[in-house]
Amino acid sequence: LQHLFNDVFFGLELEVYNAEGVEIDASDVKQDSGPALDLFCQSQGAKCGIIKKLNDLATSKNQKPLDGDALVGAWNTQLKSYEKYRECDPKGGSEFQTTKKKKAEKWKARGIQLPEVKYNNCFMVDHYAGKVIYTVEDFVPKSKDKLASHIGDLLAESTNTYMA
Repeated sequence: LQHLFNDVFFGLELEVYNAEGVEIDASDVKQDSGPALDLFCQSQGAKCGIIKKLNDLATSKNQKPLDGDALVGAWNTQLKSYEKYRECDPKGGSEFQTTKKKKAEKWKARGIQLPEVKYNNCFMVDHYAGKVIYTVEDFVPKSKDKLASHIGDLLAESTNTYMA
């Protein structure tokens, strides 16, 4: 769905720019978001994406779930074959350090101080709109949030087949 949205939306925008004589490098705008979506959404086969892995950890009762740097360490091994997954490297001049610095400068200009981010609690995804740093501190416990029982009951009583 996201891939379709990107193709349609950005395709229409490019048409408007062309009609109005606005010069733009289409390669900057129209990237294939499929590989990034696979990284998050793939749920079958030998490769599982982030959402499936996180769900498995959040619902597991047999093991103490990984979190923080242990989770990132495991994912750096398990997800490195995905084209859009980036390991966060603490070395100066690394992709992580450069991205972190750019984001901090952008928010500082708006008067917002970002909290310090530890590389060993982070991974990056190269989305169509740029690199995004994800921090995983308490990632699994936050993913265990349950739907309030009264909300679940309300949905179950719905006559809408998609809600029940």
